[in-house]
Amino acid sequence: MKLTTTPFDCLIQAMDVSLLWSETLTASAYVLSRRANILYGAAENPLKADMAEIGRMIPEKMDAFGRGLADMGRAETALDAAERLLKPVHAAVTANARRLRRS
Repeated sequence: MKLTTTPFDCLIQAMDVSLLWSETLTASAYVLSRRANILYGAAENPLKADMAEIGRMIPEKMDAFGRGLADMGRAETALDAAERLLKPVHAAVTANARRLRRS
């Protein structure tokens, strides 16, 4: 990512971060809704629980946030830091939303 040098560059980067954030929140709402239903079903009938999906929930978050935090340390601006933190989280949650829509 290039270092933001002009107000226009800063505005474009802020818009990119805003779009990432919006897509992340939208996909998160969908994933949370689907996974809440999966957890409810597991509580209702543990023998038919989707343990593969349940087992992904925590490790994938730790991986995405860990990668984002590690990359954030290389940022040169606050916007760059936000974008670097958000990109792996965005990638994980939007991939989950796509996968859960197919199932």
